[in-house]
Amino acid sequence: MALSQRNFEALQHFAAYAPATVTAVGAGSSIDLLGYDGDVVFVMQATAAGSAAAFKVRMEHSDTTTAGDFTAITGGAFTDIGNAAYVGSVAISKDDVKRYLRVNIYEETGTASSIISVTGLGVKKYQ
Repeated sequence: MALSQRNFEALQHFAAYAPATVTAVGAGSSIDLLGYDGDVVFVMQATAAGSAAAFKVRMEHSDTTTAGDFTAITGGAFTDIGNAAYVGSVAISKDDVKRYLRVNIYEETGTASSIISVTGLGVKKYQ
């Protein structure tokens, strides 16, 4: 769905993963996509993870909010956070995924430490 003047006012941003210093793997809270339409874009910003260190971060989806039900979304992985600051995005079509999404920092290499945040941007359904 293209962003036009008509739906620009419906564009919402939300914290998908609030800014935090990350030193271990773990997942963020679930995000309910029920009220959104079309594509939802997730923008990640991160500081360098350290020399010979890295984090892998991906978007996951589920029909429930139960932690064990989430699975990786095809095309939902960010570029690894390595020894350089990172800004990147992943666009996900709401129609191609399950109702709930979350950010998952799922793999660590070395002794990584990074400040990571992920912001979601999406158009609310017309009410």
